[in-house]
Amino acid sequence: MTKTDAIDALRTWAGQYGDLPAQLNDDLERKIYVPIRGATSRYRLRELGRSAFHDWGGVHTEFHELLIVDRISRSLTLIVAADD
Repeated sequence: MTKTDAIDALRTWAGQYGDLPAQLNDDLERKIYVPIRGATSRYRLRELGRSAFHDWGGVHTEFHELLIVDRISRSLTLIVAADD
């Protein structure tokens, strides 16, 4: 997954109901988008299907799981974006 695709997916999800407060935009930039840009690899985890749903699993309209790997800093980050 490209850094642009990852950031676009999360920005679209975060802003799906309107403009975000400036502080939240700043936090997302610093804590999410900067690490995505700096990562050496980015992966979108595949959907596991309905059999993996828990009792309330069907109430989510969107759910994103991204794995961010930075081999230089030797870090692995899981980003989960959900509307729960």
